[in-house]
Amino acid sequence: MCGISGIVNLDKKKIFPKGDLEYITSLVQHRGPDNSNIFISDNIGLGHTRLSIQDLSKKGNQPFSYLGQYIIVFNGEIYNFEEIKAVLLQKGYHFSTRTDTEVILASYDYWGENCVNKFNGMWAFSIFDQKNNKLFFSRDRFGIKPLYYLVNDILIVFGSEIKQLLKFSNREVNIERVYDYLILKKDEHLSQSFFKDIKKLPPGTNLVYDLESNTLEIKKYYDLKINKEIENLTFEQTIIEFDKLFQSAIKYRLISDVEIGSCLSGGLDSSSIVASALNYTSNRKRFKTFHAKSENHDPTDESSFVKILAENLDFESVIYELNSQDLIRYLEEGIRVQEEPFLGPSVILQSFVMQKAKQYKCKVLLDGQGGDETLLGYERYFSIFLTKVGLIKWIKYFFLLSYNSKLSIYRLLQFYFYFNFPSLRKKIILRRSNIFLKTKSLIKWKTKLKLKKIKTISDLQISEICQNQLPHLLRYEDKNSMASSIEARLPFLDFRLVEFLISVKPEYKLRRGWSKFLLRKLMDQKLPNEITWRKNKMGFELDQSGIINSIDSEFELLSGQSKILPQIFDRIILSEKYNSLSNQFKWRLYNLMKWEKLFDVKISKT
Repeated sequence: MCGISGIVNLDKKKIFPKGDLEYITSLVQHRGPDNSNIFISDNIGLGHTRLSIQDLSKKGNQPFSYLGQYIIVFNGEIYNFEEIKAVLLQKGYHFSTRTDTEVILASYDYWGENCVNKFNGMWAFSIFDQKNNKLFFSRDRFGIKPLYYLVNDILIVFGSEIKQLLKFSNREVNIERVYDYLILKKDEHLSQSFFKDIKKLPPGTNLVYDLESNTLEIKKYYDLKINKEIENLTFEQTIIEFDKLFQSAIKYRLISDVEIGSCLSGGLDSSSIVASALNYTSNRKRFKTFHAKSENHDPTDESSFVKILAENLDFESVIYELNSQDLIRYLEEGIRVQEEPFLGPSVILQSFVMQKAKQYKCKVLLDGQGGDETLLGYERYFSIFLTKVGLIKWIKYFFLLSYNSKLSIYRLLQFYFYFNFPSLRKKIILRRSNIFLKTKSLIKWKTKLKLKKIKTISDLQISEICQNQLPHLLRYEDKNSMASSIEARLPFLDFRLVEFLISVKPEYKLRRGWSKFLLRKLMDQKLPNEITWRKNKMGFELDQSGIINSIDSEFELLSGQSKILPQIFDRIILSEKYNSLSNQFKWRLYNLMKWEKLFDVKISKT
């Protein structure tokens, strides 16, 4: 895993800003502490910081040159590079390293831009194609690895993190994204950031910049689709194929020349990953897992499940004990790390897990992102499922779903009506804006709010994976892990596994009221029953009362300094209503104001 950076000087008459390239490359040293280097050719500059994972020799350092024609800066891993390499060897290609970086360039030379369809992995890279005088950018299918860019009259600047682009940005807030954040509770957008002039390359997308014509073209290369043949499999056939793909995804992500461990929450997803990985680990004592818990008797504490699994499977689990004060002290740094507002302080908890792994010199961690989205782990899937089963089964499944989940009957009813009736959902959402001023931008935002009825579970899954839920989780994952120089690998997001699981019949994934039934059945007898058939998974949470008290004390000062809030609120009304606001909304206000201050965010002058 690495940090990448680059500058294209559009004014060829001016000297290339070497100092700027060195500076933005240095800003992501934490992403790649093992080596740093730059490449400059006329008006093109590329920078790279390396986290050495595969082929630790200097031969793997970047920017990497191939055939005297291509220069690449690459962040990520191509897990099937050995298979691709074998094909290319037969085509007459030669390799001087054991890196996937070299294979990417050989693939690009042979297949051109279509090479990305051959890759199984996570990536964000830029190739300077000297032969065709163009820059070729690509981001992996689901956007596991980030790529930000900025275009103005004199420069194109890109990098792995927003901070690399701020020197060239006007830092003007993207006010529409702020409304989305405060009202819709949406903190991630596929092509936009909270900074108006800083863009993101969307997942599953290539970008080509032609240096001759100074033109930029964005091309979508991947769309997640349902495979109708998989829908016709029996449950037994589905289990067999699922097991094969899951084990393959695990084995791919164990390829490394450094120590590998895993995050372990105590839930089904991470426990399944750990149990499967241990089957391919020669020394179980070297495979460590990492967990964070509260020092206090917090009802969200799930460390007991971690201990059960560790005792059952005989591996070492490292548990990081922390309290609200630890989190409060880290809040400001956590906001700096995330670079954009986020939905709750629990996001930062993951940082402590990564920090602990770094102390143990573990450079690669497996994690369970994607399990909930592909296997119907979220309770909101229940409401769509119920609409497809008929009246008799509806009653039966309604009570089963309540019994075998952590949802009460009342809460399940709320979910059902909220997600099945768009007009009701829109009304509830707009109610959140009652304390907002009726500004022109708010009225404009409201007119754009279009909510469609979700017809099938598969439609919801694709939306969650490609547009809504997963993108913001992947942002947290990348920021938190790379802040500690940790490479996070996500087996559930192997594209073969994702394509298979979204195509599986919903009743195989949600059965007899159990979510993730397919995974539970696969791991039955492989995991303790306390974990396999657990129904009260809390998620990565911590008692937030101390945090809320802390941010309450800062509210008046921050709101008085903020230039963004007056664009949205009447300060007097907001102060009057502040105590009646939910803790979630208080956090979003605080996070927004704190982000504005830390990143010197500006508002539009027009």
